[in-house]
Amino acid sequence: MLSRVPVAARRLGLAGLVPFFAPPLAILALPALTADPAAVAAYGVVLVGVQLTYAAVIVSFLGAVHWGLVLADRGGRGQGGAAGLAAAPARMAWSVVPSLGAWLTLVLFQVTLIGWLGLALMAAWLLACFVYDRWAIGRGLAPGWYLDLRKVLTAGALSSLALTIAAAAAIS
Repeated sequence: MLSRVPVAARRLGLAGLVPFFAPPLAILALPALTADPAAVAAYGVVLVGVQLTYAAVIVSFLGAVHWGLVLADRGGRGQGGAAGLAAAPARMAWSVVPSLGAWLTLVLFQVTLIGWLGLALMAAWLLACFVYDRWAIGRGLAPGWYLDLRKVLTAGALSSLALTIAAAAAIS
C-alpha cells in the first residue's frame, strides 16, 4: 500500500506514529510502576492529555497541508488550474478549521478531564481531515500517493486513540 509513497514521507509518517502509541503503552505500564491507585489515576489523566496534545498538533498539521498545497499551486494558478483557483479560498478556510477544533477539544479536556470524550472528539477530527483529504485528492488537488499514506497513518492514529481509551478504562 505504501509503495507509491516517497521514501522520506513514508519513513517520517510512520515515525510520527510513535508518539501516538507511547501514551497508551505507558498507561498500561502504570500499575507495574506504582501500587498507589491515586498515582496511577493521576498519571493516566496526564498521559491522556499528552496524547491529546500530540493528536492536536497532528490535526493542525493535516489542516495546514491544504494551505501549503494552495501556496504551492500559487493560489490555484499553477498545476491545479481553474479548479485549484476556484477551490483555493475554501481550502484555505478549511485549513484552519482542524486546528480550531483540536484546540477546542483540548480546552474541553482541560475543563472536564473526561479522557474518552477528548479522545473520541480528536478521533472525529482525524476522520474529518481524512475525508477532506480524499475529496482533495479525488479532484487532483493533492498527490495520489498522499491518500495511500493517509490511510495507513489515520488507521494507526485512530487505533492508538482507541487503545488509550481501553488502557485508561483498564486502570480505572
